[in-house]
Amino acid sequence: MLEPGGDRNTRVIPGHGPIATKVDLKASRDMLSLVQERLTPMVRQGRTVEEVVAAAPTKDLDQKWGATRGAGFVRQAYNSLLQQIGR
Repeated sequence: MLEPGGDRNTRVIPGHGPIATKVDLKASRDMLSLVQERLTPMVRQGRTVEEVVAAAPTKDLDQKWGATRGAGFVRQAYNSLLQQIGR
């Protein structure tokens, strides 16, 4: 959740990665929400992690968010959602 305080000069110091602005933090949160929206139906359909990775659900995001958002990221997100959904 983004706190309402601060202004455009507010800086966020993450646990890892570069110092960010509130705009950066919101963009990151929005990306994570989008990935969750894309993967949740696949997990509920019972697709395997390899099927989800092969579907490349983050392909359009990889250029902006970097190669680290590729297959390894999809695997992490899949496993997290699998635990939440309880399949």
